[in-house]
Amino acid sequence: MTHVKTNSRHPHWRPTLLALLLPLAAAAQTGLPGSAPAAPAAAASAAALAVTLPGDELVRQALDRQPAVQQARHVRLAAQHAAGMLSASPHEWTIDAGLQQRRADSGARGNEWSLGLQRTLRLPGKAELDQQLGDAGLREAAAREAVAWQGAARELLDRWLDLFAARAQRTLQERQLALARQSQDTVRRRHGAGDAAQLDVQAALADVADVERQLAGALAAEARALRKLQLHYPAEADALAKLTAAGADGSLPAPAALGERAASWRQRFVLCDGELRAAQAMADRAELTARRVEAERRPDPTVGVRTAAEAYRTERVLGLTLSIPLGGSYREQAGREAWQQAQASRAELDGRQRATELAVQELFADAEEGVQRWALADRAARAGAESARLMQRAHALGEADLQPTLQARRQAIDAQRSALEAGLAAWRATWRLQLDVGELWSLPGAACAAAPLAPAPATAPAGPAP
Repeated sequence: MTHVKTNSRHPHWRPTLLALLLPLAAAAQTGLPGSAPAAPAAAASAAALAVTLPGDELVRQALDRQPAVQQARHVRLAAQHAAGMLSASPHEWTIDAGLQQRRADSGARGNEWSLGLQRTLRLPGKAELDQQLGDAGLREAAAREAVAWQGAARELLDRWLDLFAARAQRTLQERQLALARQSQDTVRRRHGAGDAAQLDVQAALADVADVERQLAGALAAEARALRKLQLHYPAEADALAKLTAAGADGSLPAPAALGERAASWRQRFVLCDGELRAAQAMADRAELTARRVEAERRPDPTVGVRTAAEAYRTERVLGLTLSIPLGGSYREQAGREAWQQAQASRAELDGRQRATELAVQELFADAEEGVQRWALADRAARAGAESARLMQRAHALGEADLQPTLQARRQAIDAQRSALEAGLAAWRATWRLQLDVGELWSLPGAACAAAPLAPAPATAPAGPAP
């Protein structure tokens, strides 16, 4: 099975998708020799693979249990507490107390005590920088959480589509097996009537055995895809898998070119890129950190009040204290180091911007080229199906040999498989784009502000939310 990538959905378009079997070839080939194509059987095969994309609630439940999403959530919550710490100031009140005994040469004794209260005060401007640092940390953590949700959603989409594609391939092989057995029955009847050689009977048997082998491989691939889905989403696997099983009648909608949506999606992609937003927040935080370290070259003063009692109760002391650290080369070097880190973060941001631009170009190229590849593959599948139908009928009438008939049918099924994979690849690319622009699923923490997108063309009826 070939794994292909995909994406797409308008915010209000949850299509009932996909009878992935390209019914054109099925209708042509499932007819008995000498009879008209069996259209009802083809319609039943198409209905066997109609599905609905997973809905927001099901996706949210599945992703919420993923370790990467949970980790990102806790990191964001930790960033909230870190911002609160910075807002409250790193300086706390300090109490110091002392008790001592004084003994005079005359033998007199007395106890003395002292009590003090002091606190370091942030100089003007530092509190504002700390507040900005906390906000930048929150923005970075929120962007990282969006990245986690988006990455988990991509993985879910891929695993769900892998199972969907595996079941589609299995159904194609089942249909291929039915056609192979029809050919076998035809050859047996002709052999019984003295119109076919024993060699043809053996060739038909070998053809059926080969298709059964391919079907066994398709079944194994489907089982592997299902196990992976169950391993990663144990609580939602049954609901997710059910969406790839039998459903409404329909066919695979033709992948639509992006058209006017391309420009708005390009802008939206940049706005929704969590990695870029995280890099921007990290660069801002690095620059704020450098400014904060630079501000520490003006040390914060520590002020306090102190009271004490003399041993013989003849004196009481009450006073104020002030201490100011003297900045030296250590603070100077710390400031220079912080500015270099800020420059490094800014360079990383520039690199991330270029990577985002490249990713935009590649994703849009994949989506547009996928539509073109599907069109070519679909045309080839239609031509191959018609050729196989004519050869099958000619063989049933005794006007064609078995080997060319088998070869035409194999070429037709290969063309169907290629068209199926091309269609899935085109849709996966579109779905991936819609996921990256925030239009496939509504995920908490992954939303981004942008202008409304151009409406997507209605290529399939809307399906009910699971």
